[in-house]
Amino acid sequence: MAEMESSKPLITSLNFLADDPKHATEKLFALHYVPHDPLPHTNYSLKPESGLEIHDVRPNKDALSLDREGVIVIDLENQLDYDDYFDEAKVREKFAEEVRDILLRKLGARHVYFHECVIRKRKSNPSDSLAPAGREVEPKSKLRYGQPVMFAHADYTIDTVTTLLRALCGEKAEEKLARDYQALNVWKPLKGPLKDWPLTWCDIRTVDVEQDMVAIDDVYLTGVVEGYRVRYSPRQNWFYLSEQLVSEAIVFKSADSQCFGSVPHTAFFNPNCPIDEAARESIELRVFVLY
Repeated sequence: MAEMESSKPLITSLNFLADDPKHATEKLFALHYVPHDPLPHTNYSLKPESGLEIHDVRPNKDALSLDREGVIVIDLENQLDYDDYFDEAKVREKFAEEVRDILLRKLGARHVYFHECVIRKRKSNPSDSLAPAGREVEPKSKLRYGQPVMFAHADYTIDTVTTLLRALCGEKAEEKLARDYQALNVWKPLKGPLKDWPLTWCDIRTVDVEQDMVAIDDVYLTGVVEGYRVRYSPRQNWFYLSEQLVSEAIVFKSADSQCFGSVPHTAFFNPNCPIDEAARESIELRVFVLY
């Protein structure tokens, strides 16, 4: 993808996992709730890396591949009104079903299961998203929303996805998991064109799994989800979709049963964003695809 890129990249900074000798013997964790006891919220820190190039895939978005870069962009036809995205029934009936139809057709999948839906609304203080925090609930809806995540991460390991799928598939789990399966994130803005704190992702071919990806237990009141925090490497190539429309969804791999498939991603400060631009609002579906 990098060799096809022709537009001028953005220069910005991203937050990564800071090196710490204790990571060799102590697994990372992060609490996503306020504990009753005076426990630390996490056992790691973040380090900003400045002067990074974020390349625009807009000129070549149709050439992206899940199998190659780990990312594709899909075009949506059936648009919900803004307020409808806070109605869980309408999200499931229209948005989620259109995504399902597109993924079944485009990927040749047998089944697409929806794991969760998350809405994010950026507050005026971006530092709110540098530390784990509890998610809030939109009034009159069960949909969770929170702040954009402003550090490089990946939501799942393949072990977590396998465990979730076993519970989801029940008695048919062994039969279905004998085939290939993936976890995908489907991400788009609720208002566009998006300029405020857009999403950037790393071309998965430029990720050194052993050096760059560090497993973490993200601890919620409902359970533990194993994901990744990400160390910076100059080998990494980072991309974004400029002025993303509400009709465009970025689809990227979170896990893959056949190979490493956890695409690092994060929100980032766009230096070209007007100072009076409305704060970012976005929705993401986390789905499991079985082939």
